Amino acid sequence: MAEVLKTRPADAKAAIAAAISSASPAKQIAVGDTFPMDVVVHQGFAGNTPDAPKPMSHFLKGKKALVVSLPGAFTPT
Repeated sequence: MAEVLKTRPADAKAAIAAAISSASPAKQIAVGDTFPMDVVVHQGFAGNTPDAPKPMSHFLKGKKALVVSLPGAFTPT
């Protein structure tokens, strides 16, 4: 979108469609993959617990786990 705003092509819709169709999909973690341990986890409401935030390695090191995540309310995710 930033590129379309910067270059202002004659057909903005076509430029946006081309950018979306050429974009690579986000990497998905599959069963058996190693979870990225540098991901930061915020515990509690707005991460306001005394020991928050912590890296995911704090929770998963040496363990097998099912990780489920939801975007936070009022976030751009």
